[in-house]
Amino acid sequence: MNLEQKICNMIMIGFHGKYPTDPGVKLVISYLEQSMIGGVILYKYNIESPQQLKNLTDSLKKANKDVFIAVDQEGGKVERLSKDKGFNGYPTAEFVAREYSLSQAEELYFHMAHELNSYSINLNFAPIVDVNNIKNPCPVIGKLQRSFSDQTSIIIDYAAAFIDAHHKNKIFTSLKHFPGHGFATSDSHHGLTDVTETFDLKELVPFYALIEKDKVDMIMTAHILNKNFDKDYPATLSPITIKSLLRDKGFNGVIISDDLFMGAIIKYYPLHEAIILAVKASCDILLFSSNKAAYSTAPEFNEPENIPHSVKKIIIDALHDNKISKQQIDIAYNRIASLKAKHTW
Repeated sequence: MNLEQKICNMIMIGFHGKYPTDPGVKLVISYLEQSMIGGVILYKYNIESPQQLKNLTDSLKKANKDVFIAVDQEGGKVERLSKDKGFNGYPTAEFVAREYSLSQAEELYFHMAHELNSYSINLNFAPIVDVNNIKNPCPVIGKLQRSFSDQTSIIIDYAAAFIDAHHKNKIFTSLKHFPGHGFATSDSHHGLTDVTETFDLKELVPFYALIEKDKVDMIMTAHILNKNFDKDYPATLSPITIKSLLRDKGFNGVIISDDLFMGAIIKYYPLHEAIILAVKASCDILLFSSNKAAYSTAPEFNEPENIPHSVKKIIIDALHDNKISKQQIDIAYNRIASLKAKHTW
């Protein structure tokens, strides 16, 4: 595989449309057929009903059998396959940890993963292993009951049950949001979240414990700034944070950025700079939601069809300018390829 193809494998995008005949879907299918992207993420606006979803994902898999087809299916408020659209529907993580035994939780999550598998979805951006701050719950974590608990031991046990259930159904999972979003007091979707004064080191414990247990396929970074780790950059863009807190701790699996179109990034960094920084920071996959609201702040991404072309060009130019190295691309590609090789889809 040549260098450009390896770069394309690092790109995951969202898209607009629900049916194979929709313009946005036809576009993403063409990307997959040309191996211009390595994965897609589905949002609620891509999903209408079980049969519609099956037709959509079948068309994506037909275009490229090795593609990651990802969703955020945590249960509760963050659930793309929801009950109101004809799917099973699942409770929040907090409810599960409070009301279900570990064996019951694994059975519940087995059904969740089985449902994902039946629609050719092979990557779930879950479980959340953020620690709940019960004294001052994070508006997008604790207040939405997305955390299993304020106790790390409970988080570790229930996250492991979640992961095991998914692995039994050949679904990859991704821990989120590293190094911890539970003690944040604002929402990184809208702006840069500074946790310098609120971060608690116990937020790292679930990540490390699950790595030690060899449960982790992938880790998603958080767009949070902690000046105790890096005074200049949020975790997603920080080689200091990711290298010292994750790579140097022995994790050599796939790291994916949270959406680079989120307010915490696009309001503070030119997108071409953010892409280079994320690669330098050891992000193996770069996630772009294709959020239309972001285009006005990123001229080079003013149309969805520009995303793969623009990202590839930015990375190639950075290689020529010695801002990143070919070795970084090779390593990222090898991590992604190793993960995909674990399951036969």
